[in-house]
Amino acid sequence: MALPIIALILDDVEDAIAAISTDAGYQVNVSSVYRQSTVNGMERLPPGPYVVQMTSDDPVRMEELDIFGAEPCIGWMQPVELGLIIRPSDTSTTPIDTALNQFWADVVRAVMADPQWSQRAIDTTVGAPQDWTGPNGEVGRTAIMQISYRVKEADPYQLPANPAGWTAIIDCGNAATTDYTAIIEGNQ
Repeated sequence: MALPIIALILDDVEDAIAAISTDAGYQVNVSSVYRQSTVNGMERLPPGPYVVQMTSDDPVRMEELDIFGAEPCIGWMQPVELGLIIRPSDTSTTPIDTALNQFWADVVRAVMADPQWSQRAIDTTVGAPQDWTGPNGEVGRTAIMQISYRVKEADPYQLPANPAGWTAIIDCGNAATTDYTAIIEGNQ
């Protein structure tokens, strides 16, 4: 079954967060990544001390990212709410703020390791977090991650030939060895 580009990106985000473990060089082990799978409300969150809840908000059209010409493309920004939930054990000696800061830093590090999500996106940013305390002793931090991307105007399953546009070539180039004029003019 084919998936639209944004669905592929969100699957990659989920996989990146799910891979957070001390064996992979992080400070915490993510218990699970939860994405809502029913229309009528949230199911019960999975158990575990470190849970991430991913919730996609409505996509926003980003007309300034549109590309016109032989292969017209439209730009989008997909907001994704990342809700980090810590359920400390009664025997934990780690201060809650330390555990939450480590968890947050690990998630940011994981989602920003490839902000272009295997060349499917233009960029990813993570907004300022807000901490909260739940009624059952859990604590958490929530922030909005914004993923900017382009798809072919007539087919959201297809990436344009250069989804990030010329800026990706220039930003990723080595100024000491790259002739940008030749790249932009199509001579290289």
